[in-house]
Amino acid sequence: MVKRVVGVVFVLVMLSGCSLLTSDLFTSDFQSEFLSYVNDDLQEVGDMEAGAIDSMNAVTGANYTDDATLKTALETDVIPPYTEVVDKLKAIELQEEELQDLHEQYVQGAESQLEGFEKALEAIDTQDQTLVNEANQLMMEGQKQIEGYTKGMQELSEEHNLEYTTEGME
Repeated sequence: MVKRVVGVVFVLVMLSGCSLLTSDLFTSDFQSEFLSYVNDDLQEVGDMEAGAIDSMNAVTGANYTDDATLKTALETDVIPPYTEVVDKLKAIELQEEELQDLHEQYVQGAESQLEGFEKALEAIDTQDQTLVNEANQLMMEGQKQIEGYTKGMQELSEEHNLEYTTEGME
């Protein structure tokens, strides 16, 4: 029954591969904070997030084998590290309003995905198809928010004459 949990190939912020280059020798306060945010604050979070998503994708969709395997992955390899991702994201403090707004979008997307993972686990335990559908919806909403965040970061970097690349994103 839970085989229907979406095996979405998440287009996430693969922050472990982000780089940011400036074209000037001197950077503004905004540019400095942007650099620090991308290259420092998000570095570890990106690696953890990618690992959790890879673990989820390894047991859903075409990779689904059975509910017990999915449940184990959710309990050990997905929900605990993704909870830590959300906690670390919430702890990031930014001064620049434009960055704050985008970061909040990222936090909301990550929270939606985490809620979806937790709902998927509940669906396995109860064998409730309605919960499966709700889990899928939450994960898709989270993915959409994170994609919007990524697009917004690209646009923001362009507005401030920064080169923002997300190596490893497909």
